[in-house]
Amino acid sequence: MNANEKKNMNNIKNITPPTDDVYGFWGTVQTNSYCEETDCNHIDEAAANRIWTAACLQVAKTFDEKDPDVIRNFLRSRWGRHLADELFTPGCHEKNLIARLAENLNERRYGVLVWKSGFREVKEATENGTWTD
Repeated sequence: MNANEKKNMNNIKNITPPTDDVYGFWGTVQTNSYCEETDCNHIDEAAANRIWTAACLQVAKTFDEKDPDVIRNFLRSRWGRHLADELFTPGCHEKNLIARLAENLNERRYGVLVWKSGFREVKEATENGTWTD
């Protein structure tokens, strides 16, 4: 990995989760994840952060995306919410969620990535300035 790739990877790892997002991936992760410590469907912020970082990295890898704003917006969008919903099953643990991210994002139907059109929609809106939360 060259210096540019390392810098880009660090930028993606450091995408901060939204503090006001109850709708997208982040909000779904916080309210639907199973916490072993509390034995309930609300996880602590550290675990949610780990899942968020894993999702950012996987989105970047799946769609070969380098722009942190595009990645963050995708996860904040309805597509991010749907992605999180797809990952969850009752009693699903953090490790299972992280493991299922790649599988889910790389799912294909009729040879096409299932999430590609949603990602493209968010990317275009981010790049042309029409993205709204």
